[in-house]
Amino acid sequence: MRYTVNDVKDDPAGDPPRKLLGVAWMTYAFTGCSGAISTAATAVSVTWGAVLPDLGGTSLTAPIRHGPFQLVPENWTGAVGTTEVHEAPVLDNPSYTEVLAEARLLPYWRDPALPAGWTFCRAIADPTELTYGYSAVYLTPRGNPGLLIQGAFTGNRGGAREAAWRPNGADLGVRETRVIAGRPAQVIYSPPGPGNFSFFPVSVWVFAAAAESVHVLHGYTKSLRGSNVDAVIAIARSLFAPPNAP
Repeated sequence: MRYTVNDVKDDPAGDPPRKLLGVAWMTYAFTGCSGAISTAATAVSVTWGAVLPDLGGTSLTAPIRHGPFQLVPENWTGAVGTTEVHEAPVLDNPSYTEVLAEARLLPYWRDPALPAGWTFCRAIADPTELTYGYSAVYLTPRGNPGLLIQGAFTGNRGGAREAAWRPNGADLGVRETRVIAGRPAQVIYSPPGPGNFSFFPVSVWVFAAAAESVHVLHGYTKSLRGSNVDAVIAIARSLFAPPNAP
């Protein structure tokens, strides 16, 4: 189980001393946790703030739920969690623009911090492509598509996705959990090693619970492909940094 502490309350009375924390789950395995606790136990010690590994990839052995994302092991045939369906807002006026000032008025818009020389190209808000939100393309200094960013209401949450797969036989891609800007996130990339595919497309999803939205980043250019997931994560993190809203 992985939690985030969102409130520290007054210490409860009694002996031994205790702490009362408000927590929200971030990751859990609905098939259960390992380890036994004696029914005669009078106290159980829990360590808060420990660094936990990112989950997923080839090492995943049981389904996990991470925010709105559900990961299952490769070729999993067992039970999975239920997909949640949420009704999206209505997008009344589909739009297309090549003007950044107009794009900033679209639902869920956030400005990324991009490498030097990159430029905004175009943005669309179209319910035939997204439930409710926007899709924006950014160009490299050479004028080629380098990055696609989508910000949208997430209507279907918890759909099972394999944590590892081999789309081209030996080419290995993995899906893993992350915590980006304090929010549940998932990434797809090709890990370093014998199975690495340098042109494997890197993608990052970041869930903002308060807005019920997911921002998705898809790398097109070589510097945002293969095992270069940290470069895409850095851009994703900038979406939730000033001057953007929290």
